Amino acid sequence: MIKLAYVVRKNLKFEMFVHFMIAIALCLLAPVVFGLNNLDRQMAVFPLEQIIILTGVVIMVPIFLPEQERTVFDVMYTKQTAPVYVYAVRAVYSTVTVFLIPAVFTWGMYLLRSEVSINHYLGTVSSALFLGGIGALTFAITNNIAASYMLPVIYYVVCMVWTGLKAFDVMMMSHGIINGKPYQMAAGVLLMAAAVGVGSARRKLF
Repeated sequence: MIKLAYVVRKNLKFEMFVHFMIAIALCLLAPVVFGLNNLDRQMAVFPLEQIIILTGVVIMVPIFLPEQERTVFDVMYTKQTAPVYVYAVRAVYSTVTVFLIPAVFTWGMYLLRSEVSINHYLGTVSSALFLGGIGALTFAITNNIAASYMLPVIYYVVCMVWTGLKAFDVMMMSHGIINGKPYQMAAGVLLMAAAVGVGSARRKLF
């Protein structure tokens, strides 16, 4: 438990703070772009689905970023704590954060008398996890941070202009289907788990 607390505290303080600030900046941008007051059920999806889901990419992609610095990488692999443990801890607190940010945001929308529901919240979390999982697994495979941000953003843009992805359309609510997106949530969790496994195994080869 002490080791767990140390890993979480160190990563939050030195490695994730900037990404959390970017996610908060996105949340502050949403009311500027869309407004949050008195939105009906359908209009309420736009700030959530077109801005807030991107917090998943911001928060989840960088779980391998500290080890891009060779000295940090070398130090990690000389310690007794297995890298998979460190990556798993990062994945867990990143995932928890992706649940919390939309919760606070949708609650704020509710207080501003917008017609948000649990499905608005779950749909937002599901797409955020899914996009973040795509980026994290890309990072684990390629070790390329630029590609890892680019791929989920490209997917996001494709969903804005094409409705053919059905259950994996991250703009599903904007297209009129507000159902919580269970397949995207499941896929996001699986992608993040795969990213931890692949990233841990791949880095042992360096």
